[in-house]
Amino acid sequence: MYSYLTKTPAQYFIQALKPTTVLQIHRDEPGKLFDAVPALERFFRIKIEKAYVANLNRTVRSMSETAETRYLNFIKKHSDLAQSVPQYMVASYLGISPEHLSTIRKNSHQ
Repeated sequence: MYSYLTKTPAQYFIQALKPTTVLQIHRDEPGKLFDAVPALERFFRIKIEKAYVANLNRTVRSMSETAETRYLNFIKKHSDLAQSVPQYMVASYLGISPEHLSTIRKNSHQ
């Protein structure tokens, strides 16, 4: 969203874990779409608000919780992903190194 709003290259990327369909729309087109279908503007505003809150919560957790707590919460919330995603991706999501995650996992199984 930052990249979109500031018209600068993105600092992050998203990697699909399964076959995925990606829809692309030119940055000048949403206004036309919202004029044609006003309900879409409300829909996307609500999606952006929810994304903002989720991002803020994730930022606060990363600054206030230990890596172990973040990992345990991740396991509770996304147990299916924890089993199917490579460890380095989980570590990246948690903001820690794969080695640190390995230590946390080893210690949490004792």
